[in-house]
Amino acid sequence: MNRKPNRNPRNTNRKTRSPSTPIGFLECLPEPAILTNSAGTIMHSNSLAAQLFLGTPLPGKLKDCCITELIPSLSPNEWESLKSNCEKRAVATHLELRKPGAEPLWIELLIQKTPRKKDAYLVLFHDCTEHHKLKVTLSQSLTLYKSLVEQIPAGVFRKDLDGCYVYVNEWFCNLRGLEPSEIIGKRPSDFLSAVEPMDPRIEHLLLQGEEDHKYIVKTGQWIVREEEYPEREGKPRWVLSVKTPVYAPDGKIIGSQGLLFDITNTKRVEAAIRKQQAFLSIVLDNLPAVVFAKDLNGRYILTNHAHQAVLGATKEEILGKTGFDFHPPNLARAYQQEEELVIKTGQASVPKEELAFNHTLGEYRWHLTSRIPLKDESGQVCGVLGISFRR
Repeated sequence: MNRKPNRNPRNTNRKTRSPSTPIGFLECLPEPAILTNSAGTIMHSNSLAAQLFLGTPLPGKLKDCCITELIPSLSPNEWESLKSNCEKRAVATHLELRKPGAEPLWIELLIQKTPRKKDAYLVLFHDCTEHHKLKVTLSQSLTLYKSLVEQIPAGVFRKDLDGCYVYVNEWFCNLRGLEPSEIIGKRPSDFLSAVEPMDPRIEHLLLQGEEDHKYIVKTGQWIVREEEYPEREGKPRWVLSVKTPVYAPDGKIIGSQGLLFDITNTKRVEAAIRKQQAFLSIVLDNLPAVVFAKDLNGRYILTNHAHQAVLGATKEEILGKTGFDFHPPNLARAYQQEEELVIKTGQASVPKEELAFNHTLGEYRWHLTSRIPLKDESGQVCGVLGISFRR
């Protein structure tokens, strides 16, 4: 009988491996794999495992090797722990694999006790180096983020879509007088007490916080406002609150976050300045002299009652205007020339008699006027102060 010619003569002597044999089964797997006994000694392996550990596709080279010797980062105690935990289900761990002259690899080791052989364990290996690098990068980013938000002199919080706190820094906790564990997972309204009386300002802030969150996740708009927090000493603590939406990578809003900056000192300085300004206004308004000030563009930035009476206008009507809005053109130009000379030289003018029209009395009167340069913190002239007495 004539036989059909072999169409693939190169495979004539190739030894085929049946999936029913241990070696054949391992070769069918898409990942590096070995069979070990309980001591960790390799009984069988596939060519991918040999390539991974020895750089050769000959699986027989791994026979009788110990897995803890192939992977020094896998200690004997850890191997025993993995074996004891894989009786009913597969167990995984991540290990570092170092080979001479090559960058370290990170592999995921998956171990499962074989059901057919009493003293045999199937171990699969998966290269997860890129995943590990991403994990390290993410961990470093989170560490940097936490370091930044814990070090900045401001309160930081973040809420999920339901309005529950998912992160708060130490500054924020100190402001609320609570530990992180007492805040995380709760909404602002959860802190409202039905038993103990609460400061109305705190209650308002808690309810306002929930409304702000709902508005932000609905509209995507920022909220910036000043908020007052009462302290134990009774003195108010002011913060500038900046609340923004939190976006997922796909652009969807998944929560809100906020920054709280302590502006208490700024508010106190502003209050002190207002107090000084009020005192200065009382002094200026009760002087018998006409007092006014102009900026470099000749616009009024200060006026007292006597000056307002001469111009026949209120403070609001005068500020921001120039002398040309109130004086006859010839007098306004004369005043302007005197003021420009003071600005140019930086020197006060010699008291000079000037004619001025009193709008309240409806007549011209002579005044003795001095002009003094106004200077900023750097010593630059920024305006002119005028003081005038009626002759």
